[in-house]
Amino acid sequence: MALCGFPPQPAVASDIQRLLPLRRMGADRGESADEKLAVNLRALRDGAGLSQGALAAAMTERGWPWHQSTVYRVESGRQGVKFAEAVDLAGILGTSLDRLTWSSAEAAQAEFVRAAGAEVRLSAETVSAAVRDLLSAVSRAERVLAEAAGSDLPRVAAARDDTAARVADFGLEEAVAEGIRRHQARGHEEDGDGGQQEG
Repeated sequence: MALCGFPPQPAVASDIQRLLPLRRMGADRGESADEKLAVNLRALRDGAGLSQGALAAAMTERGWPWHQSTVYRVESGRQGVKFAEAVDLAGILGTSLDRLTWSSAEAAQAEFVRAAGAEVRLSAETVSAAVRDLLSAVSRAERVLAEAAGSDLPRVAAARDDTAARVADFGLEEAVAEGIRRHQARGHEEDGDGGQQEG
């Protein structure tokens, strides 16, 4: 049974959609070591949520006289770095030294694949939180129904019947079944859109 009471969820723009064009990039385009480091440093810094100033401050704490302009020049490929600086950069960003040497094509495609896994994890966390909230709501409704069981007031009795029906219709099994139904319906819609585009 389709649970019409469950509001449809808005589409969420994911990293996978953002990265779709990147996965079509070709193999290594003959980038220099400085160009590779520039691309990877910028991507890893953005991924870590660090500003150029914050990265410069972290490097300064490790004994390197870096400024925001230093990070800008390195990320622009205008300034190289010493091996020891690269080691500290990797440490700050929580990655390996090798990760700073990937070609832009390899880095983009690897990020695309990892984004798919990240989306699964985030979706699972969303479902877990929703299950917790649903079970809590059902338990609360059941307690309210028990407290209202002895009421002879007609409107309270009507509200009790309505709440009991909602508990029966919107339980965990019904919610899971509705999610599966929507997933299958979206798959059919996407298949239909693809057929129209091909035609």
